[in-house]
Amino acid sequence: MEDAEQGQTFEDTPLPLSLTVLGPRIVRVRLGERAEGSPASFLPVRAWPPVPFRRTSGWPARIDTGELIVEVSRDPRRLSLCSRDGTVRMQMPLDAVGLGPGIRLHLEASEGQHYYGLGAGGQPFDRVGVARRLWNHHVNHGPGAQVSIPLLLSQRGYGLFFDCSSNGEIAPGDASGTIEIGFTTDEGALDLYYLGGSNLRETLGAAAELLGKAPLPPRWALGFLQSTRHFESEAELRELAATIRAKRLPCDGLIFLSTYGDHQRGWNRGVGHLDFGPTLLPNPEQTLAEIRARHLHVVTHEYPVVHP
Repeated sequence: MEDAEQGQTFEDTPLPLSLTVLGPRIVRVRLGERAEGSPASFLPVRAWPPVPFRRTSGWPARIDTGELIVEVSRDPRRLSLCSRDGTVRMQMPLDAVGLGPGIRLHLEASEGQHYYGLGAGGQPFDRVGVARRLWNHHVNHGPGAQVSIPLLLSQRGYGLFFDCSSNGEIAPGDASGTIEIGFTTDEGALDLYYLGGSNLRETLGAAAELLGKAPLPPRWALGFLQSTRHFESEAELRELAATIRAKRLPCDGLIFLSTYGDHQRGWNRGVGHLDFGPTLLPNPEQTLAEIRARHLHVVTHEYPVVHP
């Protein structure tokens, strides 16, 4: 075990383990050897200002920021993520870390917790009992796009961000008296960020500090947006824009959806194509310029499926 300026490093674990305090509510748990700016990371390299915290040099080794506590025990070898008062929220047996072509983690939490997040798509809202594949895809167009974000939030006021863009899976599942969270990735190293707060509002604030705050939409997007894929002709598009302005409707944007066959005609040739449909938009540059001249923004819609 070595003291680092902003945390501690442990060498006598199945994988090298290091803890780094990035903020009062953010601690990075690094498993394995990972270079800063790794291509498998979602996060850009940034300089974090020093944060005061307390730590113990014996066993169990403890880091206490005043908002959260992270503890590493030696017998058994275990990582514990705790609240500010020392209540264990989640534990990870370090001897159970699976090694191979990738990493397999096994985390344990007390029952009665609900977990949310992990991106758009999939059911249900509560992710307990649901395995999520960490790979963006859109199969058969019907269920909607699966946009994976490896951020898991507990209603007890803490979160985990699995910083690994490689193919992986998170599975928060029920077990006897506990909730077991399995995580697998193809990568040989992983940064796991522990986000701790006393409630979800504080934890989401820590997530925003780590991942970036969502930008406000432009003012023109805050009003009514006209959207359809049931156009018959290019003249109808021009007439729509003219009518919106003639009736002074509070609309500043037109959303052109993708084409779903002959009877659901949108802006392109069909789902997965990025060229304009010759039937509806034989003169796209001229038509879109006329629409924009009426101070209307144009948004094109397409699913995350692209043909060669």
